[in-house]
Amino acid sequence: MATRSTKSRRVALEGSSKAPFTQGRYVGPVRKDEQLTVTLRLRRKSPLPSPDDTRAFRRLDYDEFRKRHGADPDDVARVEAFAHEYGFDVPRVSLAQRAVDLSGTVEAMQKAFGTKLQRYVVRRKSFRIRSGELTIPAGLACSGSTIGRTSARISAFLSVPLEESLRRMRRPRRSRRSK
Repeated sequence: MATRSTKSRRVALEGSSKAPFTQGRYVGPVRKDEQLTVTLRLRRKSPLPSPDDTRAFRRLDYDEFRKRHGADPDDVARVEAFAHEYGFDVPRVSLAQRAVDLSGTVEAMQKAFGTKLQRYVVRRKSFRIRSGELTIPAGLACSGSTIGRTSARISAFLSVPLEESLRRMRRPRRSRRSK
């Protein structure tokens, strides 16, 4: 669940607090025009039954599972409104996976989630790192937290080695064996 922040009309996401990064070398702030994509995980429409409750056990096909336990379309609409308010694109929505992807600039991400991204280098890999809590507008956190436990996923994404992951995607791995 989300907890109230001292900032008006914003709430902190539970479990999003991150201690300051102490390893590596601080390089500076992340460029504000750099593009990011994050995936938000939304709450389920209804909770999954306990595996111990054999009375409630019933196999569901994909469509029935999505209908019962996927994201609520009203929650998705609130997240999309939030996204457009902060200037994000919404390239993907999956009700079944309870996922909404937001794509935008670092500046928009920092404003939307109440955080600051810093760049650090560790073993010649560059990372975007944040510390503190992530916050969202109170309207997204109503009735059990629309975004739910998104913070872990956002935190993980914002700390990936940026340049290294991009290089790996562009070129095949070379063998180190000599001929």
